[in-house]
Amino acid sequence: NLVNLSESEVEDIMTPRSDIISLAVDAPLLEAKKLILKSGFSKIPLYQEALDNIRGYINIKEVLANCNDASNQKINEKMIRQTLFIPANMKVLDLIIMMRNSKNHIAIIVDEYGGTDGLVTMSDLVDDMVGEIEQSEIKLVGDKFYQVSARVKISEVEERFNLSLNGKSDDDYDT
Repeated sequence: NLVNLSESEVEDIMTPRSDIISLAVDAPLLEAKKLILKSGFSKIPLYQEALDNIRGYINIKEVLANCNDASNQKINEKMIRQTLFIPANMKVLDLIIMMRNSKNHIAIIVDEYGGTDGLVTMSDLVDDMVGEIEQSEIKLVGDKFYQVSARVKISEVEERFNLSLNGKSDDDYDT
């Protein structure tokens, strides 16, 4: 994985827009706390009016330090941390360097129109380098049936089931 890192692009490892868990920038802290606990993520992007207008992100530490269950307090500017905004074709290695230098752990991938295309976290980068630590996205759900996430690369399915699905061209599809 480390050998291929210099050739990998951010869009290969990003969380697509449809899977981003986010919160309105003016949401109550209690709502942020519930979302963080439900999602299991320690950082949640904040948007204003629409997901294409990301204002930053909130960290679980800020939420827990400022939230009690009886409060109607809202997220304030001091709690919001800045994100990086990058193109989808940026090299993963360049993003790692950028994140390290900026001490930022979230990058928003923007499309050619400035809209939100996806999200990459430092955790995604580490997973790309050392392999996913979480459970497999290929699960046995019966005697002869498997549930396969649409995010699984064709090469992983081929390797797991000793198949050849790719045909002659790798450029036609990724998953």
